[in-house]
Amino acid sequence: MTAVDEKHSNRRNGDVRKPGLLEQLRARTGSRQLPTRGRSYSQLAAGVVVLLVSALIGAYVFTQSGATTSVLAAGSPVAKGEVIERGDLVSKQVAGVDGSIAVQDVDRVIGSTAAVDMTAGQVIVEDAITSDPIPGPGESVVGLSLTAAQMPADLAPGDLVQVVSVPAADEATAGVSEATVLAARAQVLSVTGGGEGNESRSVVTVVVPQGESNQLAASSAAGRAAVVQIPARENTAATEQPQADDGEEGEGDQ
Repeated sequence: MTAVDEKHSNRRNGDVRKPGLLEQLRARTGSRQLPTRGRSYSQLAAGVVVLLVSALIGAYVFTQSGATTSVLAAGSPVAKGEVIERGDLVSKQVAGVDGSIAVQDVDRVIGSTAAVDMTAGQVIVEDAITSDPIPGPGESVVGLSLTAAQMPADLAPGDLVQVVSVPAADEATAGVSEATVLAARAQVLSVTGGGEGNESRSVVTVVVPQGESNQLAASSAAGRAAVVQIPARENTAATEQPQADDGEEGEGDQ
């Protein structure tokens, strides 16, 4: 019996040989070709390009965020109210300081007035200077030496206060208890010093009309000055009742 006859005989008897692994793979893929490595290489190259571009963008953003510029800073302490001179200014390299003033704008800062106390090395920002002189025309700056009992605890520059003269100890014993208003409206320029305890003293510098400065200084020297904080905007509406028109009154009387 030949090999062909044996093969047909096995098929008739139900002995059919199972196809091998290669034959099964060919039957599933048909005429399609198996995947090649070319596509994997192209995908890998695209991924590398994306990573490089992302790295370059990140490096650029980091460089820009860390870039420094030359701005103006205080070369020495400058007190609030002082006129800033060229010798008070130095150049400083900083990054990301909002409101800082570039060195090329130095002429705009020279001659301006410090709106806040500045320390040496402090970067000067727009809000720290003003073009209005302190004190202005017809004004004076007076320093008041006050204890904790003679001033509000949270007093800060820019607050509006009344300055009063409190009775002395012998006057209080004699029944004099009313305070005398020395300045109805004064602006706090600075508050320095202070500490724990009612006997600790702070120096409260205020801007007042020039005609009131002497009384304030004398009262402070005698230890009788005190400040009372007032609202920034007082109600200036008239408190008087509206008057009737004269013509209407005349007509009513007739």
